[in-house]
Amino acid sequence: MMVDGDKIRDLLKSIKSVDGRSLYEIVTENGKLRPNFLILLNGREISFLNGLNTKIKDGDTISIFPPAGGG
Repeated sequence: MMVDGDKIRDLLKSIKSVDGRSLYEIVTENGKLRPNFLILLNGREISFLNGLNTKIKDGDTISIFPPAGGG
């Protein structure tokens, strides 16, 4: 359960994939967001806020965009 003041990092660690890894493990490398992932907090890219240490609160909208391919 998330509470006001938790960080994006905490949220990502709390979400588990089907293979048991946390979303944090999937979208980060060496503690930093992988460059091919995009995370928005209320429509703003977290890299322009406080990165993975951006605080979240009840009612925030968090969007996570995985890498896309195509041509």
